[in-house]
Amino acid sequence: MSKSLPSEYRAKVLNESWTNFSVLRHGRFDGLLVTSKNSGTHWLKYMLAVALAETHGIPHPQYFSENAVRPYIGWPKDDETFPELPRLAFSHTIPHHLAEWGWARSLASLPPYVLAVR
Repeated sequence: MSKSLPSEYRAKVLNESWTNFSVLRHGRFDGLLVTSKNSGTHWLKYMLAVALAETHGIPHPQYFSENAVRPYIGWPKDDETFPELPRLAFSHTIPHHLAEWGWARSLASLPPYVLAVR
């Protein structure tokens, strides 16, 4: 016997799914990494930062820390640090439903998204 989810919860999900337009600020990036909390995000970002540094001939992150990798893979609000790198950002927030449709992604100039699941 299956119970329906409470109407308040369904309304909250619908509201958050369709009215979160923060995705529009992602248009200035070349790609966006989306991870869940406690899923190895710091390790993954550090490995990507080292790979980017190796590929583009720039210094590696000095430490294994959030602030050390931010110049390589930052937050959507961060400014560019290394102009030679692709603009990459990360988030713990699943993108807006607009990111699911190719026509909407091109209309809003949204970057490719990678959803890392562990």
